[in-house]
Amino acid sequence: MTPQVITIDCDYIQPQLAAAYLLIHRGRAVFIENNTQYAVPLMIDILRENGLEPDDVDYAIVTHVHLDHAGGSSALMDACPNAVMLCHPRAVRHLVDPARLIAGTREVYGAERFERLYGTIGPVSEDRVRSVADDEVIDWNGRNLRFLHTPGHASHHISVVDTDSNSVFTGDVFGVCYPALQQNGILAFVSTPPTDFDVEQSRDSINRIAALGMKNIFPTHFGRMDDPHGALIQLHQGLDFSEELMEETYLSLKQGDDPEMVNRNCFKRLMAYTKGCFAGLKIEMSQSNWDLLALDIELSANGLFFAAQRKLRNK
Repeated sequence: MTPQVITIDCDYIQPQLAAAYLLIHRGRAVFIENNTQYAVPLMIDILRENGLEPDDVDYAIVTHVHLDHAGGSSALMDACPNAVMLCHPRAVRHLVDPARLIAGTREVYGAERFERLYGTIGPVSEDRVRSVADDEVIDWNGRNLRFLHTPGHASHHISVVDTDSNSVFTGDVFGVCYPALQQNGILAFVSTPPTDFDVEQSRDSINRIAALGMKNIFPTHFGRMDDPHGALIQLHQGLDFSEELMEETYLSLKQGDDPEMVNRNCFKRLMAYTKGCFAGLKIEMSQSNWDLLALDIELSANGLFFAAQRKLRNK
């Protein structure tokens, strides 16, 4: 029997933007990612459509604690009483006490937008959270799940290798790849958000994932990639540009340019790069396509600006 991997559209902001994944094996289940509290009922519905109940969930895995990946953690754990949450060691404290994460995200989005996107975020009981070591393998009911520490997008990022289904679940470290933009071949973007994006770690992580040789790569945004090799080339190009833009931003800050102006320029340069990617693949420049990428471009530009500020402080 072919191992089951089910992609769940979390309907976050719009369809096919953020996914959770459901693995089913011998009458038991694992969730990878949980998006927000609003996605949890959808996840439970899909579980039941496949003949299982919340009591049958053994693990709830988060690749990292950014709130479009882990914002529904407490709601999912409440719904699945037997589940253990698996994460990077550095992510544990944020799941157990999300106050700092909530405060930082509220500051970025504002209270009204935060509530609309994420709703209520509660703590997960510490005795139900388990960290995984780099290259650790968990025998899940006779199906091995291997965990890799894959920093770059975030320092506390993991990826999940499921050999039985020839799959790796990559969170955000292997880029974002929206189905609506796959019009004339693969189109994948690196994601460089605040506060701890690292170019070299990102390169190492995407190369490590590519070297696995898995047939199926599942980024959280969104679904199975059709051309992982093509995505790898684009991600390296994106990282090269990101490094160049971060250095430009750092030099502008170093020479005393107005930080607000520098940040705006960073956004404009990243927007121009993105438009070039669209033009190169002759992708329709519709408003809906730009809406799809608007938040990514804003967050990635802010992440590069933040990285440039960090470099300036550390000099």
